Amino acid sequence: MRMSKIDKDEMAICNCCKCCCETFQLYYRGSAPTVTYTAYLAKIDGEICTACEVCAEKCPMEAIAIDQACAHIDEKRCIGCGVCAYHCPAGAAVLERTGQRSVFVPPPRFS
Repeated sequence: MRMSKIDKDEMAICNCCKCCCETFQLYYRGSAPTVTYTAYLAKIDGEICTACEVCAEKCPMEAIAIDQACAHIDEKRCIGCGVCAYHCPAGAAVLERTGQRSVFVPPPRFS
């Protein structure tokens, strides 16, 4: 039996970078908003974080800001891809399972 629509939850996490992935290129050119269904959200352990900025540099959605003491995740922008957790040298960034959620990030405004 062949189904015409996908009716299953997302089962994969994208680990692309924003310079190579066509979906991210469309987003950053302002051509298409990003709508992602994911079951994960990045979290930062403030006790372990060294504010080294690696996670902020690697995040394809630019969802991480660094202050003097720690990294902070913008949950409305985070798509749960895990790039920050993979690259965090201190192990302070982790993915937390949340259950299905919808993230909408509108494209950048043109000036």
